[in-house]
Amino acid sequence: MSASAPQTPSASPDITYISSEPFEPKPLIADILRTRFCVPDSIFLVEGVDIAHTSKSKRWRAIRLLLGDGDLCIEALLSAEMHRFVDRGEICFGSYVKLQQFRVEWREVAKASSTSPGEQDNAVESSEKSEQIVYLIVESLVMVGWNNTLTEPLLGDDEEMVPDSVESESEAQEDPQIKPPSVKPEKAQTPDQVATMTSKSWPSQKTRPPTTGKKSQPQS
Repeated sequence: MSASAPQTPSASPDITYISSEPFEPKPLIADILRTRFCVPDSIFLVEGVDIAHTSKSKRWRAIRLLLGDGDLCIEALLSAEMHRFVDRGEICFGSYVKLQQFRVEWREVAKASSTSPGEQDNAVESSEKSEQIVYLIVESLVMVGWNNTLTEPLLGDDEEMVPDSVESESEAQEDPQIKPPSVKPEKAQTPDQVATMTSKSWPSQKTRPPTTGKKSQPQS
C-alpha cells in the first residue's frame, strides 16, 4: 500500500455499522456555516427527533432532526419523502445518518422579547428587530449505523413497555365500541412552507460558531 493511499477509518466498538465500510464522524457544521456549502454524504449523529402538526386535522406535519457532529448541533428539516424512515423507527435518537442531498438555509425571524409595563415605550422598537436562524433541508438520507451507548438504554425501556402494550391491544379488541383511527394520506410540503411553520411552532435554536455554538453530546 502506498503512503499516499487514503487510510480506512478503524471500527469503533461503540458504533454498530450497517454500511459497507466503517466511518469516522467528523466536525462538519462549522465549515457548513462558514462556507455555506454542504458536502454530499456527510455523516451526523441524530441527537433529537421532533414531529409537529401544522393543522388540526394532522394531515400536515413536519419532522425536525437535531444533528450533531461531536462539536456542534444544527436543526434539519426532512422532506416528506424521508418521513418514512422516522415512521418505521429506522431513524431515532442515537442513530448515524448520511445526508446524500441537503442544503443550508438562512432565515430572518422576529426576535422574541418580553417587556415590562415600564418598557412599553420601547416595545415597537424591539419588535422590529430580527435575528437569523440557520437550518438544513434534507432531501435524501440513509441510516449507516447507531451509537451503542445511546441506544442501549432506549432498548431496555422498550422491553419494559412491551407487556403493557400487549395488554392494551387485547383490551381494545374485546371492546367493540373502540374504533381504530382513520389514517389519511400525508400531503407533501414545500421547503418554504416547512420553514415558515418551523419558526412559529418550535422554539428557535441557533447554531453559532464553535466558540459560542450549542455543544453536541460527546461521542464515544
